[in-house]
Amino acid sequence: MQEDHQAFAFRLNNDGTIWNRMTYLLLSVSARKRVFAWTAFILLAAVCLIGQKKREFFSKPENLFLLLSLILCPLYLFCVPVFQVPDEVNHYVRAYGIVHGYFLSPEGGNIPIPDNLIPYEWYTYSPFILWKHFNMQINPAGSIMHNNVNMALYSPVSYIFQVLGIGIADLLCNNTYLLVLAGSIANVAGCTALLYYGVKYIPYGKEAVVFISLLPMALQERASLSVDAITYAAVVAVLSFCLYMRNRKAKMSRQEIVVMYLLIALVSSCKVVYFPAAFLFLLIPMEGFGSRKKEWIHKAAGVAEVAVCSMGWLLIAKSYLGNTRAGGDTAEKIQFILQNPGRYLYILDKMFWKNEEGFIGEMLGSKLGSLNIEVNGILILFIVMLFYKVYYKEKGKRESPDYLAEAAMLVLSLGIVLLIATSLYIQWTDIAASTYSIEGLQGRYFLPVLPLICCGFLSMGKSGQTDVQGCSGGIIGLYLINLLVLMDVISFSSYIG
Repeated sequence: MQEDHQAFAFRLNNDGTIWNRMTYLLLSVSARKRVFAWTAFILLAAVCLIGQKKREFFSKPENLFLLLSLILCPLYLFCVPVFQVPDEVNHYVRAYGIVHGYFLSPEGGNIPIPDNLIPYEWYTYSPFILWKHFNMQINPAGSIMHNNVNMALYSPVSYIFQVLGIGIADLLCNNTYLLVLAGSIANVAGCTALLYYGVKYIPYGKEAVVFISLLPMALQERASLSVDAITYAAVVAVLSFCLYMRNRKAKMSRQEIVVMYLLIALVSSCKVVYFPAAFLFLLIPMEGFGSRKKEWIHKAAGVAEVAVCSMGWLLIAKSYLGNTRAGGDTAEKIQFILQNPGRYLYILDKMFWKNEEGFIGEMLGSKLGSLNIEVNGILILFIVMLFYKVYYKEKGKRESPDYLAEAAMLVLSLGIVLLIATSLYIQWTDIAASTYSIEGLQGRYFLPVLPLICCGFLSMGKSGQTDVQGCSGGIIGLYLINLLVLMDVISFSSYIG
């Protein structure tokens, strides 16, 4: 074993516990990076060539987004090993359970699954370990109970794409790897479609939304079984739809009204802390509904839909809270917030002040995999610089500000951030730590808020930008950075046993 080969895998015993840490070698670190560097160069040249040949077509941000997604999502799907995205094992079990009729998890969160549905020897950092077990068939005769209580808190709607992919694969084969792959591909396809139309119809901030959607963390989540992907895509879709209707100021067709209600339901039914984004539909003006009376009727119905989908699911899911970490102390922690609001605000302020750099880095993609693949800090710095370039250009495109809409986006963003922090305080923070900290908060949770904040600040200040034509080179720059990020990922995980 060579000490400079920093690629490791866990070998697990039959009980699933780690018994030693071994180094596996396919190529040296330098050789792996050379191979992937040439691959990255070829992919970059291909995109530049396609863009040159079809310049007019790819001058539209949504088309460039689609092209880059079709390249980068499969790369992240292959390079980030299976089950290494945070909580992906439990997302797989939850989606598999829904396919087999467990729309609601049994009390306590224990779901019966085949005993080899999750082959723990796959829970390694090597995609090549997976190929060794590719032909392993699921054993329907053997059954174990898998505790999936944290994922039981998520509505089945959050898994609509994963369930579709896993369900189709389950009809055709009995190979658990193919089920995981099918669910991930369906998640990529569904979320990419939502984001494509979101970018296409949003009246401003297009390139900023494209940039955020192509961040390393966003791509990793999209190329997995995580529900974070559909949550982000749903927020972008409802933001785009509502701003489009607000700017168009024309009566919506029946189909468009149906789309509005579907998007409200989707955002309200995904991770419940993001439900405030559904209230963006209130920005649609009276002209969109045809009359003042119809406006009030539809908006009242929309508010009721948000309440039913979000609060209704919470009432269903609250029975699982007592079985999640520290969930049994929910009432006591809520009482602490109500009796000591000043102290709780201090805890919030301290948490963000001390961890803001880490949250921003994680949101951009400084830690991938199970937050254990460290990405070169210089790449993250370049991402920030490129984002400033793209955002500065978008500000230059704004001609007529809409202060009401932008204020609403910022207020809703603040509400979502507070809900994220408070939900983790109530559900995840140990009672002994609840008077001074919030535990379990990660930067990736704030990714769906970023498009709202960006669009909310676009009219504030003057950029002085004059060159606003064509598609920003900042997005191509981010594409190149993603290829470099994947070199870090592949050098961490590309080896065999």
